[in-house]
Amino acid sequence: MHQRFRVLELASLASGEQAAAFLAAVRCLVSTAAGVDHIDLAECARRGVVVANSGTVYSADVADHAVGVLVVVLRRVSAAERFVRRRLWPLHDGGYPLGSKLGGKRVGIIGLGNIGSLIAKRLEAFGCVIYYHSRRPKDSVSYRYFPNVHHRF
Repeated sequence: MHQRFRVLELASLASGEQAAAFLAAVRCLVSTAAGVDHIDLAECARRGVVVANSGTVYSADVADHAVGVLVVVLRRVSAAERFVRRRLWPLHDGGYPLGSKLGGKRVGIIGLGNIGSLIAKRLEAFGCVIYYHSRRPKDSVSYRYFPNVHHRF
C-alpha cells in the first residue's frame, strides 16, 4: 500500500511542516475510529477530500472489551491477581473480598449507537437493567431513555 499511495503515519512525522505539506495533497481520509464526529466534514468537502471510517468492523470487539472490563473491575480480578502473586493470603486469614457481581446491576449507557447497543445486549444476558442517553429515544429498544445525561440512571 505504501508503494501505491502516500500514507501518513502520524507517529512518524518529524515536523509540522512535513505534515502541512502532506495534508495539502490529501484526497482521501480513512479513520479507524468509530464514527466521523472527530473529522471536520465540511472542510473535507470544501477540499474535495473523501472520508471513510472502519464502520462496524471493531464494534463487537469493543463491546466485548467493555463488558469484560466491567466484570474485571466489579469482581476485583486484577487486585485479586496481585494479592495472590504477592502471597498476601496468610496476612488476611486466607480470604480475599470477592467484589460485586455484574448480574442485576443498573447500567447507564451514553450513546446507544452500534457499539452501545451491542454492549446493552451483552449486559442483558447478565440480567442487568439498562438505561441510556442518546441524541433521541430509540423506538426499537425497551430500555429507559434519559434525555439529559446529567440525570441519574
